[in-house]
Amino acid sequence: MPRRGVWASADQILVTVGAQQALYMLAKLLLDEKSVIGLEDPGYVDIRNIASLNPSQVRPIPVDKDGMQVDEHLTGCDLVYTTPSHQCPTTVTMPIERRYELLRRAEEDNFLIIEDDYESETNFKSNPIPALKSLDKNDRVLYIGSLSKTLAPGLRVGYMVGPAEFIEEARALRRLMVRHPAANNQRSVALFLERGYHDSLIMNIMRNYQTRWRAMDEALTEYLPESHDQPTFGGSCYWVGGRKVWIPLSCRSGPWKKGF
Repeated sequence: MPRRGVWASADQILVTVGAQQALYMLAKLLLDEKSVIGLEDPGYVDIRNIASLNPSQVRPIPVDKDGMQVDEHLTGCDLVYTTPSHQCPTTVTMPIERRYELLRRAEEDNFLIIEDDYESETNFKSNPIPALKSLDKNDRVLYIGSLSKTLAPGLRVGYMVGPAEFIEEARALRRLMVRHPAANNQRSVALFLERGYHDSLIMNIMRNYQTRWRAMDEALTEYLPESHDQPTFGGSCYWVGGRKVWIPLSCRSGPWKKGF
């Protein structure tokens, strides 16, 4: 994955049935009733649901304009889940200084990090911030992603990158779940990647997304001013906030009342 600065050998990669399966396996392998997992708040709903299936303790970690906060909330965590490139759902991007601080805290407080590189491919900046995994020198980051947003969600092709010893354990668990993702799909995707078709597809997707992205920004600015900040990274979505407004609670209630 040279676009993200992530280099790995074959024994450090596991193909999964989408990023969702990778998250489920990580929870099964790393959490027990004594474990504390830190999750972005607000954050991806299904990682919270997956963590809740295990007898682990879920700790919300606040999110600000620079992504997940790196502070005392992380103390005592065994595992931390983050979407630094395009935070789900706020769309903010974690700056490189905070990424280094998160890695330092992971080493100091002895916890692992799940980096979900969500929507990293649809980046409109010429020099995107490197993936957290590419900055990791101590094997603290377990990196996951998928081809659902770029190639085809129906193929359910995802991947996990981590230390060889950990991937060996994950591969053994996957064998008990689905044996392996469909081999014909894996082979077809491998050829698609190898011949450069995926890179061309990403460039086409980015051009189309960027056109829609600008149209959305113009529409929100005109019709819902001050409702949003334009995502700095790119991607396919906006985080839109509401505000207090005057609305009629009933057509027959007389004077309008303040509401949301």
